[in-house]
Amino acid sequence: MTLRLPTLMLGNFRRLAVPSFCRQINTLSGQDFPVKEMTLEVESVLVTGAAEGLGLEFVRQLARLPTPPQYIFAADINQRNLEIVKRVDFNPDRTEIVPLKLDVTIRRDREEVRKAVEELVGDMGLSLLVNTAGMAHIHQLRDLFGVFMEEHFRINCVGPVMLVMEMFPVLYQAAEYKSGVLPYMSASKAAVLHISPWSPFINDDDPMLFYEEEIAYRTSKVALHMAMRCLALNLTNLGVLALQMNPGNVKTTVGQYQIPSLRLQNPLEVSHSVSDMLKTLAQCGKSHQGAFLERNGDFIPF
Repeated sequence: MTLRLPTLMLGNFRRLAVPSFCRQINTLSGQDFPVKEMTLEVESVLVTGAAEGLGLEFVRQLARLPTPPQYIFAADINQRNLEIVKRVDFNPDRTEIVPLKLDVTIRRDREEVRKAVEELVGDMGLSLLVNTAGMAHIHQLRDLFGVFMEEHFRINCVGPVMLVMEMFPVLYQAAEYKSGVLPYMSASKAAVLHISPWSPFINDDDPMLFYEEEIAYRTSKVALHMAMRCLALNLTNLGVLALQMNPGNVKTTVGQYQIPSLRLQNPLEVSHSVSDMLKTLAQCGKSHQGAFLERNGDFIPF
């Protein structure tokens, strides 16, 4: 059975976030986390960029949770690269890992992924969407053309937002499915998590953190932050948690080896970063809606 969103809710979702919402989020602190440590328990997860780096590690660690998801949908732009996902260590009696081809910028791919998810999850819906897909191509200012800017916007901002739009019905279905067990907003109920490889602060005046080669990447990530804050306001009405998280300076192809400002830092192991993010995600609730968090749960000001 496919659950469709009521027209009123879809209308509410299309509204832009209001300034009071932004001010509310900026007043939050790490003290908003529950005193009792929670554990992440989700029925199904869709991970993008799942063939390498952070995405692949999310698949690995989700499969090893004390209560692992029944379905882990591992999506990547290159279907051949997904062969590595099949070698992830997991218990086939408790979890099924489903490789899916997905280019977040292609509408047909997004639709096919939604249909594949709907077919398997049924009334349970999709509990968690983790987006790690992204790109970071470096260009000197003299070589910066509009096509490079547009490509970064399509992959780092437009595609992820359109994917969330496509997955609304199954995310809302998950929120409804667990509303009796979890009446409050929780990552174990229904959630969207976007990974932003590092913090592109507009007001950061440290010259060591700014490189002209990163203009397309930084601009697209700031756009994603604003888009997610706007989406989060309306997802609240549906009981779906939405937030962004900075994994730190991690040893991935997008980050340590492509972004100049990160080469000066000591990189984290991917396993360490993902472990921290999953622990933090499990503690998140309504007070974290629309927030941008460090992997340890600290709030990042916009």
